[in-house]
Amino acid sequence: MTDDTMLQGTSLSSSLVAYIAAIDDLSLKNGVARVRDIAGARKVKMPSVTAAMRRLSEKRLVRYERYGFVALTAEGGAVAAEIRHRRGILGDFLRDVLMLEISAVDRQAKELECLLSPEAFRRLHGMICFVRKEGLDGNEWVRRLAAAMQGDGPCGVPYPPVSAPHAHPH
Repeated sequence: MTDDTMLQGTSLSSSLVAYIAAIDDLSLKNGVARVRDIAGARKVKMPSVTAAMRRLSEKRLVRYERYGFVALTAEGGAVAAEIRHRRGILGDFLRDVLMLEISAVDRQAKELECLLSPEAFRRLHGMICFVRKEGLDGNEWVRRLAAAMQGDGPCGVPYPPVSAPHAHPH
């Protein structure tokens, strides 16, 4: 796996994708994104944010003032919308198919978003649509899947122990 993902035809590292998502989240929450708030959200130092903003600005995805306000351009907004869409698909899968606890869904969707290819998202979305169309309550295979996920693995082999999550460098 490389550190690149394709969103809206623009090759971006997973780190830059995370910056766009942080800008989008802060803008939606606060009406504006500031460099210091992005640094806090990403748990990085302000010079790291400035360097990322410079790269995103070169790609015409953001407008920013050094250590000041940051705004997504129309192109950056399209990338952010695609990130939200991809995270929504993952959230639906984690919640509706894997039946994970709601409290873990957003964090895990954010972590997984940059790992999957467009083809994987297309197929995952197809599976979610299928499960919803078939109905979660009426199908034997869905009940068996839910039971398999509650205890031992689906083949009668216990799942490996859960370890602490790995920290991501971005």
